[in-house]
Amino acid sequence: MFMPVTLTLGDTGGIVTEYGQERWWQEQWYRARQHFDELKKIYQPGGFPGDSPARGVVEDFFHHCLHVGDWLWSDTKNSLDKPAVQKFIREDQDLKICAGLANTSKHYERDRVGSINARVLSVWHNQADNSTVATVEWWRQGEEDKRTKLDALQLAEGCKKAWKRYLKSHTLRLSRVGSI
Repeated sequence: MFMPVTLTLGDTGGIVTEYGQERWWQEQWYRARQHFDELKKIYQPGGFPGDSPARGVVEDFFHHCLHVGDWLWSDTKNSLDKPAVQKFIREDQDLKICAGLANTSKHYERDRVGSINARVLSVWHNQADNSTVATVEWWRQGEEDKRTKLDALQLAEGCKKAWKRYLKSHTLRLSRVGSI
């Protein structure tokens, strides 16, 4: 389990799970990993959930992936601060695009010159095996004519690897969330 919980028997014979107030960064890492697994699943034969749900799966991963940073600097059990984590996100190409996609989908577009805008450009449904391929497009604000396209799963894998490198470099362990 990735957070302190209390299990009690309810009055009706069910089990009540009560979550403690203490929250660890691993909780958000675990959530991001769950969304990564969902993204991988839609790429598999039989995984196509429909155009709009597939787009949501892509966007959900990048939202949760970006917020790993918020949880890292908010968790008082480590020594990371907000400027250091934000610097890492800004300097890692994959996480920078992740932040652009998460923020563009939340705020419509980024309006600061040089900021990254990104969106799910397309969802391809392979009717032969009912799988999905999603394409992300990104550009810097003010340079709309220089757009770049990336495979969503490859970008997600790059983001996951970047966070793992960062966690390892700061000797942060995933032990609280089991073997993910």
